[in-house]
Amino acid sequence: MPTLIEVDWAGPYTYEEIPSDVFGIYQVYGPHPTYGQQALLYIGKTKRNFKKRLEDEAWWFGDNNGSMRYRVGTRWGNRAFTSEEIDLVEKVLIIAHAPAYNSKDVQSNWGEDAPDLVIYNWNDYGLLLPAVVADRYRASHFK
Repeated sequence: MPTLIEVDWAGPYTYEEIPSDVFGIYQVYGPHPTYGQQALLYIGKTKRNFKKRLEDEAWWFGDNNGSMRYRVGTRWGNRAFTSEEIDLVEKVLIIAHAPAYNSKDVQSNWGEDAPDLVIYNWNDYGLLLPAVVADRYRASHFK
């Protein structure tokens, strides 16, 4: 039976509105010359607070005249992500959604070692799929 990880998404927020006392997965939305004004630009993770992590990513921190929006995902049910879970969830979501500015993992798939993982996205999950099955992105599925 696959491991189920449920992510509780909140947002969209402006930078000023982002809660600073939580950590997990985040999505960045904003203008893209090909994909439109509120495209999914980036999926990332942080094991410290969201605002500090976003400050490290200067390419979107300028905020394009207030047009950037952020969604933050925490573990459903007031549980904290483990370090391994947060790494896996980020990788699976990047592979499944191919955000415009994620270069790491976008073109990758797993070999036969795909994690036996299902991610349910709840509440304000934006342009993400409501459910993602990691095994769906196993390299053998694309032959």
